[in-house]
Formats: sequence, C-alpha cells, structure tokens
Amino acid sequence: MLVSETPGEECRFRFEGTAVGIFVAAGPDAGTLEFRIDGARWRSQKLFTNWSKSLHIPWAYVLDSDLAPARHELAMRVSSGAVRVAHLLVTKCNGVYPPVHRNFSCRRSPRPRPESGR
Repeated sequence: MLVSETPGEECRFRFEGTAVGIFVAAGPDAGTLEFRIDGARWRSQKLFTNWSKSLHIPWAYVLDSDLAPARHELAMRVSSGAVRVAHLLVTKCNGVYPPVHRNFSCRRSPRPRPESGR
C-alpha cells in the first residue's frame, strides 16, 4: 500500500489504457488527492466517504474514463489528510490489466513485524 500524510508528496506511474482509477483505504483521516494525466491540469478527488468516520473502508475511484487508447502517465500528490492507495485500476479496450506497482516513486507503508515468542 502506498501511504502518505505529507501535503505535496507526489508519485507517478505509467500505464497503457483508456481508463484509470485507484482503490483506497478511506478512513477517518482520509484526505484529498490531486492528480493529473499526461501533464494536464491538476484535478482533485476527496477520499472521505459517508462511512469513513468509523472505519477504513475499501473504496474505488475512477479518475478518468475517457482516455485515448495509448500510453499515459498518472501523477498523484497529497493535498490534505491521509492518502492510502492499495491498487491502481487500469482498463484497456480489450480488458483490465492487473495493478502495476513497479513504476512508483512513493514511500510504501511499513510491513508489520512478526511477533516473537510464539
């Protein structure tokens, strides 16, 4: 999972397809994500849901669904609050690609350490 609470922290990823979205964990501290595709103007997406006040709910957001069938670059940055991206969602005309994480330049959330003595 890609996690940040630092306003202005940015990551990018390249994909090929006609639509792109994110699957997030939207909890009580969920903030606002800014994004742009192929260097266009920055847009924003609020990540807080009606249920975020009491739990971290998995939620999907479509960021753009009207892209030309080509290679694109998605840039995302934290505007406010916490941003937790679990998966990237990419659709191509003939199907859905699995999430791709190898092109990220963001910090990743730490993995829990196993408890010792058991």
